[in-house]
Amino acid sequence: MPISKFLELCPSLAREDTNKYTLADIENEVKEICNYIDVAYPYSGKKMSSVYFNVRWGMDKTGTLGRCHRSNEMMYDLTFNPTYFKVSSPTEVHSTIIHEVLHACKGGMKHTGNWKMMANNCQYHLGIPVKRTGSDPKYTEVRNTTFKYYVECQACGWKGERRRKLTPNLKNIMNNNRRGNYCPTCKSKDLKVKKF
Repeated sequence: MPISKFLELCPSLAREDTNKYTLADIENEVKEICNYIDVAYPYSGKKMSSVYFNVRWGMDKTGTLGRCHRSNEMMYDLTFNPTYFKVSSPTEVHSTIIHEVLHACKGGMKHTGNWKMMANNCQYHLGIPVKRTGSDPKYTEVRNTTFKYYVECQACGWKGERRRKLTPNLKNIMNNNRRGNYCPTCKSKDLKVKKF
């Protein structure tokens, strides 16, 4: 089948309004991708159009873009980050959806073997780069603006992970109760909580 015919199986991949995607839009795109896989790989060992996908929003706080969880061989939960869909480019959004659907393919739960082969073929047939990890610079910028605090070592200048809220550890450092808190670089207990 000519490459252009594969794209005809997935008209949703031409959509540019992914920032307005609803769960129904994602479900439709998932079905189209499954049909593409069934047509392009009829002997893959699993009929993808028969797989049930429960699509939902979630993971906004973790920063994960998408997740595929297998309930059984023919039932999967696909969870997507709504903030990522609102701010990222259409190509990145389509790539994330394809990425998660490929986990439901036979032998596709890891980012190796069959998943990697299918991801490369999707890029070739559909023109959407499917990577093991992904991020859009716009999403990274939005995500970073939600962080408020970080820890800095006054002795060596080391900066710790960014935090959205004051955790018990951060409160202990602020109140000079540093038991168990020290710089991983120089082992100093001279730590300070700073705001962005």
